[in-house]
Amino acid sequence: MWGQPAGAGVPYPQNPYGDPYTPKPSGGTAIAAAVLSFLGGVSAIVGIIAAIAVIAAISALTTEVDQIPGWYTGILVMQLIVDVVLAVLLIWGGVAVLRHKMIGRILIAAGCGVTIVFGIIGAIAGLAVESALSQNGVSGGFGGGVLSFVGLIFPIGTAILVMLPSTAEWIKAG
Repeated sequence: MWGQPAGAGVPYPQNPYGDPYTPKPSGGTAIAAAVLSFLGGVSAIVGIIAAIAVIAAISALTTEVDQIPGWYTGILVMQLIVDVVLAVLLIWGGVAVLRHKMIGRILIAAGCGVTIVFGIIGAIAGLAVESALSQNGVSGGFGGGVLSFVGLIFPIGTAILVMLPSTAEWIKAG
């Protein structure tokens, strides 16, 4: 063609030494998310044991039961069921991420979402019980409901880690 240098339409020759080295994606975020999901699963198992113990303790009490709102036992039973689901989601998701399965991201993210929603519900219920007990002259402890909000830091951090593009790249590279 007129006015173009020779060979302008010809592609560059291939590298005689092969393609340059492209490093594998780092698994730091994926491994951290998996470890946090395992810790969340263990926390859910502890929650199962605690919910059973509290339900048993409430049924054994006679004088303080009248001061604890009746709906609180229902919340504990719901929390028990949710903890079973969370333990399965988070532990299964953590194993799947470490095995480079994309479903693990979904399981961990779902588990974290459920943890956050029910963590907020549990914190509000805890604040309501503390309020009811303090109005009846019974000390409900120091800020159990408020401290529940602090516990949401871990599921939020785990959800962020598992949804990062670097986690997906590491899983795909597996």
